[in-house]
Amino acid sequence: MKYLIIALLVIILWGCSGEDVVNVDSIPPAKPDLIHHLGDTGDGGTSSYPGANYYNLSSQPELENNGIDADDEGDFIQLKWWNLPDTDIDYLEIFRFTLQDFQNDSLDFVTKIDSIDYNNQTQYLDMNAPIFKNLFYFISVVDEAGNFTYSDTVCYKLLHQPSILGPPSEITVSPQVMNQTEFSWWEDESGTVIMYRLLLFDENRNLIWQYEPLDLEDPSVIYNGPNIDSGTTVTWRLDAFGHDLFNVEIFDQEFTVHSGSESAERVLYVQ
Repeated sequence: MKYLIIALLVIILWGCSGEDVVNVDSIPPAKPDLIHHLGDTGDGGTSSYPGANYYNLSSQPELENNGIDADDEGDFIQLKWWNLPDTDIDYLEIFRFTLQDFQNDSLDFVTKIDSIDYNNQTQYLDMNAPIFKNLFYFISVVDEAGNFTYSDTVCYKLLHQPSILGPPSEITVSPQVMNQTEFSWWEDESGTVIMYRLLLFDENRNLIWQYEPLDLEDPSVIYNGPNIDSGTTVTWRLDAFGHDLFNVEIFDQEFTVHSGSESAERVLYVQ
């Protein structure tokens, strides 16, 4: 009888152990797909014909959906990825390294800069990004069981945020005065900017006008775009661009490191 009881206990324990193994989640999340820098608003355009516009291309129309890029809120970099399909994601880890640290073969060249709870977000704002550095990013997606998957890698070089002078924000002008309005900004003193692009949008983020000065030492321009109707709210900013770095090999993959920055945005009302 004693041996029968022992045999039954062994069978029960074996059965419970097998059930626990079956219920353990060992499947990692799908690989996150970061969005490389796709371009910049105004690409391919002229002062009289607006070019590409990356606004309103996603379910988040307030974002300029052109992948990793500078952000107009400061010397920040906006990191973006496509929607994550898994429903049991717990948190995300954000990693960053510089090209210089990678090439120096440092054992700890990668830094985890943040760990954030997941709430279906598709972007992360790096508010501590160093300027004038070739930066590379990747993320880790961790599910509730502790399984994780690393993303691909994206890159960008942040320049110092342009400083705009005029017109001041929140002013009101007539359509006639709008055609005489001067836009101005501080000259670049770092020597890293090779092109500026002035951008004007309407309230729906349609690109009204863009201007790229041929002379970087002439930091102003009189508005010379299409007539703007009364009742239009105009948002404007100044983008800066530097030299791109081509054929950078990281983890057996070649990258092009784009560089740039965006000024703070200002608003004026045409009435």
